[in-house]
Order: sequence, then structure tokens, then C-alpha cells
Amino acid sequence: MALLGATKLRRSLLPSTRFFLLQYSTLQESIKAAVESKTYQQIPDLLASSSDSRRNPNPNPFSFLSSFPDRLRTQVIDEILQSLLPLRPRSRAHTVHSCLLLHTLQNPNPFPLSLAIIQRILRSGSLPVPQTKLLLSSAWLMRRSSDSVAAVLKEMESLGYRPDSGTCNYVIASLCDVDQLAEAVKVLKGMGGAGCVPDLESYGAVLSAMCSARKTVEAVETVEEMVAEMGLSPRQGTLVKVAAALRANREVKRAVKMIEFLEEEGYIVGFECYEVVLEGCVECKEFILAAKVAVGMADKGFIPYIKTRQKVVDGLAGLLTGTHCDDIADGFDLIYADDEVSQDMEANPDKELEFGFIDVSEEVEVDMKFDQPRVTISDEVVSLKKADEVVIEVSETMKTESAEAANNQLTSYMQEQKEEEETASDDRLTCNTQLMKEQKELWTKSFSHRQEFYKLCFDVYIQGCPKV
Repeated sequence: MALLGATKLRRSLLPSTRFFLLQYSTLQESIKAAVESKTYQQIPDLLASSSDSRRNPNPNPFSFLSSFPDRLRTQVIDEILQSLLPLRPRSRAHTVHSCLLLHTLQNPNPFPLSLAIIQRILRSGSLPVPQTKLLLSSAWLMRRSSDSVAAVLKEMESLGYRPDSGTCNYVIASLCDVDQLAEAVKVLKGMGGAGCVPDLESYGAVLSAMCSARKTVEAVETVEEMVAEMGLSPRQGTLVKVAAALRANREVKRAVKMIEFLEEEGYIVGFECYEVVLEGCVECKEFILAAKVAVGMADKGFIPYIKTRQKVVDGLAGLLTGTHCDDIADGFDLIYADDEVSQDMEANPDKELEFGFIDVSEEVEVDMKFDQPRVTISDEVVSLKKADEVVIEVSETMKTESAEAANNQLTSYMQEQKEEEETASDDRLTCNTQLMKEQKELWTKSFSHRQEFYKLCFDVYIQGCPKV
């Protein structure tokens, strides 16, 4: 009923508005007369009734205000803004706001009045017209050459307005849209000095611009800042953009570290972000890292797309058949920065160490010198060659048969492995400590890392295979 009453009232005013227009030859003269008589609430209807000013009239109907002294011009515009607050629907005031904003930005001293008008437009549920961003960015850069971000924003208080995050976000977005990312970052970091707290919109605009410019290092640092310092939870769309930029730059290790950081901080990473990083690992042929991501996805209840999963599986099988174990271990060295076994051997060369699950029959030449300090090695293992064959067989099964058949094949092999471990002999081999030191890098890579590698292969198959 209230809305219907407001509509009827507006229609009843239209005849008087048309009469008001007829008294003056141009729209500008009509608006000037309304300003002089302080009948500001007539201005929206004057603009709506004029055939030459539907949107962004040219010349601007408020251009006559340029002849006013700065203080009087500011006072008049502020009075117009205040008088339009009660208008309903709020969209009635949008054309007035847009004309005033364009007029203000084209004047030599646009601040802080232009920021006040932007705030009014945003709070009315509208957006400034598109050309505002270029004009605002140019004026902002010129003004910032002499004042800080906080100083420019705080000038709004002299007019009775308080700077807020919405106004700052529009400034940031405008700067990003005209390729002024560096200044946008300064506004993001400086808005707190004016009492405005950066929010998801603030960081989202900056991160989008960083991703478009492929500035991935800065983007990851910004994500860490918003999470660790501001306590904000990044939007999934924003994280996907950052992950896609890292993928485009082939910085998949940095992408994996970003996901790990977010999870350690307790934030949720969605399927799409995981998938983008996984596909990036495959493209960069980082199959070991890809397998780690795939297993991590499975732990979260996400199943990678079947084509991507098959590429990971094929890549792992290719490593086993076509790559020396040292090369495989190099991949794991990137994931595990420390090797406890190696460190312990380096610090305690005379200590007896026991390695399990190692077949040393073909790779280590045993030196039976009992007068030297000794190291014992348990010979309780499944042959590496047999494990190679099993992984390759399972890969072929995945291609030619079904995921269920591959699962059964792996389950059978792992059961056999367990039985052999339980019945393994406790024989000991002894070797010279110096030989052990010379071979320790080969041993730790060939056995410790490769054993982990096989487990990883099994996890990818078992957890990544859909139930058929």
C-alpha cells in the first residue's frame, strides 16, 4: 500500500514538473532554478521528464555548478544528497547521483566530495556508471602524489561522512580495472589507517588483478596475509583463480604449499581448487606430487576426474619402468625436506642402525671385516623387482579391465606381502661402516623413499578408483 501511495504521489507531481520545465528553455536552466529555490526533490523528476537526459546527459545538467565557489558548490551538492535520502524507491535518485559524480570528478578538486557521492550510490543499492572508474582512478593518482591513502579518505569526515570498506573497495576495483595494481595494493594496506577494515571484496579485487597479471608470488603472499593476519576465509572462486595462475606459471609446488597452508590454518579447500592443482602437476610431469595431491583429495572425500586420475597412474607406472630410482627419490626429496635416517647416520657413524624392508642382494657389496664398526640390516623384504611388476600389472588391469579388478589384484598382492613379512627370517648381514657411509645416499633413496613411493602408488589406485 505504501509503495502504491508513493507511485500515485509521484504521478501527481509529474504535471507540475512538466509545467516547471516549460518555463525554461533547457534542462540545465530548470535544474538551476530548482537549486536556487532549494526544491531539490524535483530534480529526479526533471531529469526523468526531460527527453534529452535519460542517461548520462551531455552536456552535464549540473555543469553550471562549476561557476560556484568551491565551498558553495560543495554545500549545494551535499544539500542535494541529503534531500534525496527519503526518496523511494531509491533508484529514483540514481541519475542525479551519476550526473553529480561525473561533474565532480571532472572538476579540479574532486575530493572528498566524489567519495561521498560514491558512498551514497553504493548504499542506495546501485553502482556508479562505468566511465566513473577511469575518471576516479586518474583523479586519485593525481591526489595521491601529495597525500597518503588514509589522509585522502579521512577528508570525507569534513563533510559529515565516514569512510567505509564499500567506498574503499570501489576505489580498489577502479584502480585494478585500469591496470593500477600497485596503487590498489597501497589502498588495501592503507585503508586501515582511515578506520576501514579490508574484507573479502577488498582482497578479492586485488587477487583477481594479481592473477590476471600472473603475479603469483604476490598473490600467494596476499592469501597468506588475509588468512593469517586478517582471519578471513578466502572465497573458493578466488582460490581457484590463484591456483589457475600458479598452474599457468607452472609453479605447482607453490600451489601445493598454498593448499597445505590453508588446511593447516583450518580453512576448507574445495574440489575445483584441488583439481586445478592436480592437473597442473600432471602437465608439469610432477607425477609424485600429483599422486600426493590425489591422495589428499581422497582423504577429503573428493575423487579426481577419471582422465586426470588415469594420467597420474600412467605417470607413476612410467616412472617405475623408465626412470632410475635416484630420479624417483629426487621427487620425494622435494616433498620431504628431511631424511631422518640420513641425518642419524651422519651424526652417529658408529651406531648400529637397522633398516627394514630392504632387498640388498643385488645392490650392495658386503664387506665382511669384523674389526670395523658394524651396521646390521634386516633382510625382511619384498623384492623391488616384484613390486615393479605388480604396479605395472595393475596399471594394465586398469586400462583393459575394471577398477574393481585392479583393487582385487592389489589386495591380493598386499596380503602376500604381509604373510611374507610375518614369516621372514631374522638373518643378519654385516658390512663395513665406511662402505655404508659411501652407499647411504643410494640406500636411503633406493629403499626408504622407494618403499614410500610404492605405498603412494597403492593409495592412488585404491583410494582413487571409483567403485564399479
